[in-house]
Amino acid sequence: MRRNQNRNQNGAPPVGTNTRTDMTLKQALAAAADLVEAKGWAQRDDDNDSVCIVQAIVNTSLDLMVPMLNRVREVIGETDLVAWNDTYGRTQAEVVMVLRKAARL
Repeated sequence: MRRNQNRNQNGAPPVGTNTRTDMTLKQALAAAADLVEAKGWAQRDDDNDSVCIVQAIVNTSLDLMVPMLNRVREVIGETDLVAWNDTYGRTQAEVVMVLRKAARL
């Protein structure tokens, strides 16, 4: 098996590859940021392959999902990540920045 078989060309885990247990919390948050960059970012009910902040977290690691959600909540100072993601004027760059900041904590 190739070493990077579970990574896409951008280094993010493919959507649906959320059963990895070999990542640290920091690695998982960085991978979620990579996933948003690779797939594109979604708000509300976008009808394409892009992902919102919560989908990026869930699709990265089910095992680390709760700690990832909590770390992001800590960074943004809000509990409702869907409402934060869907706030009018929010940008993909902001979402990626929050995920990367959470990864650095």
